[in-house]
Amino acid sequence: GSSYYHLDYRAYLDYDRSFGKHHVQATAFMYYQNLSIAVQGSDYVGGSNYVLPFNTALSGFEAAYSYDNRYFVKFDLGYSATEQFAPDYRWIATPSVSAAWNISNEPFMKNAKHWLSDLKIRASYGRTADDVLNNGRAGYLDNYTFATGGGTVGVLRYLTQEGTRGNSILRAQTMKKQNYGIDIGLFNGFTFSFDYFRENMDDFLIRATSNIPEYQGIPLSNYPSTQQGRFENHGYEISANYYKRFNADWSFHAGGWVSYARNKLIYQDETQLGEGYAYRKHGEGFPVGTTFGLLVDYSNGNGFFNTQEELDNFECSYGGTLAAPRLGDLIYKDLNGDYIIDEKDYAPITYGGIPELFYAFNAGFTYKSFEFNIMFQGVGRYKSAGYNSNSDLGREYNGIYNPLLENAWTPERYASGAKITSPKLSAAATASDQMYNDYYVEDRAFLRLKNVEIAYTLPLKVSKKITADKIRFSLSGQN
Repeated sequence: GSSYYHLDYRAYLDYDRSFGKHHVQATAFMYYQNLSIAVQGSDYVGGSNYVLPFNTALSGFEAAYSYDNRYFVKFDLGYSATEQFAPDYRWIATPSVSAAWNISNEPFMKNAKHWLSDLKIRASYGRTADDVLNNGRAGYLDNYTFATGGGTVGVLRYLTQEGTRGNSILRAQTMKKQNYGIDIGLFNGFTFSFDYFRENMDDFLIRATSNIPEYQGIPLSNYPSTQQGRFENHGYEISANYYKRFNADWSFHAGGWVSYARNKLIYQDETQLGEGYAYRKHGEGFPVGTTFGLLVDYSNGNGFFNTQEELDNFECSYGGTLAAPRLGDLIYKDLNGDYIIDEKDYAPITYGGIPELFYAFNAGFTYKSFEFNIMFQGVGRYKSAGYNSNSDLGREYNGIYNPLLENAWTPERYASGAKITSPKLSAAATASDQMYNDYYVEDRAFLRLKNVEIAYTLPLKVSKKITADKIRFSLSGQN
């Protein structure tokens, strides 16, 4: 069983009025949340601090002004608090301002209305805050635990164990955001929008222990996290749509959008690797979640050692515990030029932990009371390195082998020019198996048919007979 309660208290005050060509709108609000969760049989009960109530207070004010539907400005101010932090650091302000100019409504544009139906430029700048930090709940407190210890017979002693020290000056992480956009409408049918955005965070939580040696006596895991990390994200969004009514019976619409965003970790107190590494940092300077591994050399056509001559002429040796190469193994690039293939040759092999590109497009038409709509959706620039070897691909799982292994490298398959989808198989670890590499990176980009719909709306005279305003039948499918 489980038990919980969730209490919300809300208050709003709105103002909206026009004075000739002037329009003013304002909103003020207050919001308080008290939430408690206690689930029987889980870690939320007993020693876990998640059984304690969560308390959050939000308040804010928004004021907007426009003149003659041409000039727009809006100001927002949030002021919020959470008991995640110490009393002196619980409240934080999040202001933002935005403005727009509707150029198409200017008097000097009146002669262009027949072809330029809309032209607007926009800009905004603001600050947001997030109280969900990656250090558990109430990270400003020291973490102490009790454990039973030895003692005299019949006496139970409790020992205090020191865990992670709290950071008493923790506060919500903040993100500075800016956006610049333009909207265009042409010939009363085509619309286009473009937005460029940039986001910066200078206070995200990191484990700042890279310069502290382990032999100083205090476990590195006991040091408090600090808000010194820096991160940035930037990108753009584009959308375009077209609508055309040909006559009373026929109409057509089509459109699409694409969003691209690339993030970069600026600082996380990362220790620089030795001079022999091709990439001396594997975090800072790259998107969050980037995987590093060896790069396959495809200069011979397929990236495998296909002949004994290729194997004999390979100038590099394999370092550490990496098995010596053999026929049918992958050929790796020596990025640092030391003629040794090892982790020093690691390079980025993915784009990060999330897709960088999202897109979709749709189309449809109506004919009298019939409708047809279709939408495609996809992602791009998304790779995953969830496995690093053909053994991880699942040579055998409940008696089922991975299909890629059916076309593994063999001398016969290479000689005949047949398709090869895997290095040579082996019961023991091979040079192809032991380290992350880009051959086994999975391209997770896709384009799928997201929605299809066929619909029919009954004529108004029919639906009125049963006192209905509109009756619509539809057949649709998803994914």
